[in-house]
Amino acid sequence: MIIGKAEDSERLARIQRAAQRCHELRNTEGVGDEIARDLLRLAGEGDVAASSRLGFSITADEAHSALIRVTADLKLLALDDDADLEEPGAAGQAPLAVLPFEAAEALRWLAWHTAWAAALERSDADSKEAVSRRSKANKARDRWLEVTGAAAINENSREAACDRAEETNENEETGDSVPTGLASIAEAIVDAAAAVSQHAAGLRIKPRDLDMAKKGYTQFDSAVKIVAAASDVVQENLAEEIRWLLWNAAWHHANKVQTAAEEDNENEEDAEENEDEDEDEGGEENGEDDEGGEEEEEEDSMDEDREQELFGDDYPGSQDDAPSDLARFLQHVTNIFWDPSNGEGWRGVALPPEASTPDWVAAAAAAGFNTVRIVVSPPPGAAKKDVVEAAAAWAKELEKLSALTTACVRHKVWAVLDFTSWRSKEGTSTPIALRQAASAMASCDQVAGVALPKATPAILAQLAAEVRLGGLTPDRCAVLISLDGELIDDDGNFEGGLKELLEEDESGVLLSDSHIVVEAHRNPKADSPQGLLDEASSSGEDFDYYLPSCCVHFHLAAPGKLKKKCEKLGSRWFEELAARYEAACSEATHGWFAHLKDLPFGFMACLGLDGNTNGALKLPEVAHTNGNVNGGSANGIVKCSVNGALTEVPRWSWPNADGDRFLWPHGEKHTSSLIYLHGFTCDGNSYMNCAEYFYWEEKVEKEGEENEDKDEDEEDEEEEEEDEVTYHVYPGLKVLLPTAPKRRVTCFDGETLRAWYDYLTDHDGKAEDDLVLETLESTARRIHTLIDEEVAKVGAKNVFV
Repeated sequence: MIIGKAEDSERLARIQRAAQRCHELRNTEGVGDEIARDLLRLAGEGDVAASSRLGFSITADEAHSALIRVTADLKLLALDDDADLEEPGAAGQAPLAVLPFEAAEALRWLAWHTAWAAALERSDADSKEAVSRRSKANKARDRWLEVTGAAAINENSREAACDRAEETNENEETGDSVPTGLASIAEAIVDAAAAVSQHAAGLRIKPRDLDMAKKGYTQFDSAVKIVAAASDVVQENLAEEIRWLLWNAAWHHANKVQTAAEEDNENEEDAEENEDEDEDEGGEENGEDDEGGEEEEEEDSMDEDREQELFGDDYPGSQDDAPSDLARFLQHVTNIFWDPSNGEGWRGVALPPEASTPDWVAAAAAAGFNTVRIVVSPPPGAAKKDVVEAAAAWAKELEKLSALTTACVRHKVWAVLDFTSWRSKEGTSTPIALRQAASAMASCDQVAGVALPKATPAILAQLAAEVRLGGLTPDRCAVLISLDGELIDDDGNFEGGLKELLEEDESGVLLSDSHIVVEAHRNPKADSPQGLLDEASSSGEDFDYYLPSCCVHFHLAAPGKLKKKCEKLGSRWFEELAARYEAACSEATHGWFAHLKDLPFGFMACLGLDGNTNGALKLPEVAHTNGNVNGGSANGIVKCSVNGALTEVPRWSWPNADGDRFLWPHGEKHTSSLIYLHGFTCDGNSYMNCAEYFYWEEKVEKEGEENEDKDEDEEDEEEEEEDEVTYHVYPGLKVLLPTAPKRRVTCFDGETLRAWYDYLTDHDGKAEDDLVLETLESTARRIHTLIDEEVAKVGAKNVFV
């Protein structure tokens, strides 16, 4: 494999040497930053004196690349005093990725009450409800301004934030001077909330007021641009979350008010239709012509082209589904203050009761899980034990729970406490015991969630309140609720318990508590092992996106009718199933939990542990690391108890986020291998939810019904319909999906990203980028190792890269 021409290697060496020399001039010869950079620039322009001081000659292009590298190095080391290169934010602090919880709460109610007031006023401005809601909106605005002004969002930079209040940034699109101080941003968000509420109300509530809608959208667009331009205060992602939080709140209330009006008028409209029918019959008898006698009725939704004509090409489109708007709003509410595990979400394992020990927590952390789900046993009832004995048993359970959460702190993994086995009927001791457990765990910062027992919406609200009273506040701890039945139908409409909760609106638990997470359970329905794999890959498709804040819980045990077939395929089948399930959780805001209890060898192989036939735990002497993380293929053997016998099974690369992923030829002889490298910032797991990418496809033409009466438009529509496609696994093919390491990427200011090598420049695909040769060589060695291993198994002619 050719990894670079000789002249390219020499050029990169000169660039690296020039950057190093520039640092030497700064540090050892005391010439200062600006002079050192000027010397580098002049040397690139051919200045003899500068080249002499530098020690060698370089081209202008090489000098430019060296300067980029120097700039990135200085940022990383925080050595640059140049105003153009200072870290954003006050006093060297980075812009905010999330808001403090108090500010997020104030923003939530600002958006909610402002949108509701605008929608009610658009429908009936003089109603008591509209007047009352406007009063709440004004109070919410005052609270938001108070919180953002007094707390200054970042408590460590209050004074600096006040100093920045009058600073300005240049808006690239308009050229206007845009204020970026914290107070100005808070005001801009107030303006944005009011403007988008007017926009949605004017466009959705009939009769439409297009002037109001246009004015509102223009003002909203200007206000959110002010927030986005304040890059020294908030990160781009946070600015986007705020934008869509306001947007969905406005559309939820506009849709809700319009839908309510339509329902109130339904009977009246039916009566009018009956009267019209009577009049039509009379008109026909008298020979009267009723053409032109009816007013044109406004359509429920506006054409996309018409919307773009009114509001511009970048208009995101109107919305007409209040429950979906509420679900999106709730998701953004959480996202503006909650950023678990650096944005990765929970990568969790549900520890069975027999494995709920500190050693198992350590093993789970070493394997690559960042969260453990701990089952909490309910307190014994007084009917079964006397009061003293019951109290002692409950105290022992809390002591055990404390030891487990302490292990979570030690190994830096999150803990989610599972109370789902508790009784939740009214009148039980559950609320009190739940508060006691929360109080006992409140001092542990690693407790990130509490899974409540299944209950009615009213009892769920009570239980969530007890968790909060116990000290596990919403800024640090989510409350998980599990609902029976299907949550979403095939068309994306809400069903069952979730529909009921969303319809409760402001009075329900989803809004009364700021951090509710809906737990979605994967329910496999396929009738073959390969069908289960493919179903797992698509299990989150058009599902998790529609939910409010959610996490996913999946079991790796095969359904009863397929249990023997799947276990016969071996440990690798279950590992691939797990990886596919994980990849399908990309839309789940809070991540996932894998349940391994009923898998005979999965728990041990997954954690890379040896166990004797009695299931006793034997921790490895060295922290578990999969071989493929360091560049090899999946390797390593662990001894697990399978059907009562000690059996050797391959160590899993899943769930390690840095591990490679594989599609195996299950039940077939391995005859060929494909090594497929992912793109920049992706990982091997990225392809596990679209495994059909590596299948062969069979197109099946649709059989159209012959109908001589079809018009031309119907025939054209049928011609545009694509043929049905069926995907099939290539027999004997093993697909290797290596994962690039995380590294600092020079051209992106040293940001840590997944990349096969370090980029010095970013020409956005218009030209070849400069790179650090050593990093490319390291990747080449790793891929060569994979190639060699596969060649040894299936022969060189059967290995593809």
